[in-house]
Amino acid sequence: MSLSTLVGQPLAKRLLFTAIQRGAVSHGYLFVGPRGAGKTYAARNLAKALNCETPTAEGDACDRCPSCRAIEGGVDAAFRIISGDGPRIKIEQTRALVADMALRPDGDRRKVYVIREADRLTPNAANNLLKVLEEPPPYGLLILTTDNPATLPATVLSRCQVVPFKPASLPAVTEALVGLTGAPAEQAAQAAAMSGGVLGQALDLLRSGRLAERLGLARRAVAVLGRANVLDRIDLLEEMAQYGEDRERLAEVLGDLAVLYRDSLVLALHPEHHGLSGRADRDLLAEAAAGYGVPRLFRAVDRLSRALDGLRRNGQPRLAMEYFVLNV
Repeated sequence: MSLSTLVGQPLAKRLLFTAIQRGAVSHGYLFVGPRGAGKTYAARNLAKALNCETPTAEGDACDRCPSCRAIEGGVDAAFRIISGDGPRIKIEQTRALVADMALRPDGDRRKVYVIREADRLTPNAANNLLKVLEEPPPYGLLILTTDNPATLPATVLSRCQVVPFKPASLPAVTEALVGLTGAPAEQAAQAAAMSGGVLGQALDLLRSGRLAERLGLARRAVAVLGRANVLDRIDLLEEMAQYGEDRERLAEVLGDLAVLYRDSLVLALHPEHHGLSGRADRDLLAEAAAGYGVPRLFRAVDRLSRALDGLRRNGQPRLAMEYFVLNV
């Protein structure tokens, strides 16, 4: 694996390769994009490229030398990934990072530290990073990854160069899935669509076997919520309760519904429109478009947007779920 094999991120690759080729790699980066878009993959392969013993003409890692193999295997002190200790990344972890960065590596090697889900940094932990961002050692590189940069202190944001990661095209993700997993093209296309073009999430759907589960739940929810029967809605809430303590899984479920209702709304307003996500078959969308009607579809999209916003603001998952199911 190498930086050039990063799927569906042309802008991120162009920014990083340009910096490598000009010898202008920053001391601090903020990789911003959805979970599974390739942020950690890019960080690891940037570290390999910067420390490769026989880099390519483009400046990419050879993926064969001892340094590349050690970083890929997670046994090289030149590359460290810091994740949360429980739900937060604590000041003790950033203090250890700062202390380790002060130790000069052998030769002209670069030390690369990745803080995954940097939005989980406690305020003290984030502020503790300011010294290495303001006065970094010449060999040090700090990469923060997040899907929610708004929660990071402005003092940290202003000292990092932002590299955006976006959902990739569905054909590109489908092709990558077939190559990586050997899945049938139709199943890979469904996973690509359900993930919204995020390769890591699509891979997780295929490998975990959750693809059929998510498709089925989205279809049942649309059918149940199309009726006014309160008892049916309570039954649906009980089925969805398994996600009530898992914020990420609940966000996935609500996100699936948001896209499904959005596609139904598009179909209701423009029956000949072809700009649909592909997460559901056209018959289901047409059924929802006819059964709900345009005003209710607008309301469903609005309620889902509010529920997802509540989740992002650390609201109670169960309340977000109930708000949508009982009010759409």
